Amino acid sequence: MSRQHASELLAAYAGPAYLIAALLVGYSAIDYLGAIWPLNPSEVSWRYGSAGLLTGFALTPLLGMLLAILVATSAGQPRALRGASAVSIGLGVLFAIVLLGFGLDAIQLRRDAPEESRRLFDEGVAKAVVKHAGATWAWWWLGLRSWRAAARMNRGTSSDAGDLVVR
Repeated sequence: MSRQHASELLAAYAGPAYLIAALLVGYSAIDYLGAIWPLNPSEVSWRYGSAGLLTGFALTPLLGMLLAILVATSAGQPRALRGASAVSIGLGVLFAIVLLGFGLDAIQLRRDAPEESRRLFDEGVAKAVVKHAGATWAWWWLGLRSWRAAARMNRGTSSDAGDLVVR
């Protein structure tokens, strides 16, 4: 099977794959918002808890975005790839802001934690920071790689998924 024929076959699945990608991202967002509702960002403990909960919801949207990016790359759709890339970079920035705020809120809340539970508190914070940092890095890396791939696709220098490989 030629590369062009394979690309045409993949393009036929692009619509359903984009829908599935959007559902992976959207359903996770709805579930997360349901878990942190009602919003109360002026309360330190609410911010800390909602940022901590976000770590449990982070992987599914990343997989959804990866699906969208792989479909756009394989189907040779640079505009869709550029759009998914912009969303990924934006979410990377948002995750970085949440990570910074989480750290500051954790410092503030740690003072009020009873001495006997500080070790557990510190372990929970460390685990959440590692998860947030990983998700932040993944959003940025995915976004930047796909941005470059879209630029190469527009220039006609490359249209394969090799642009997403670490070099």
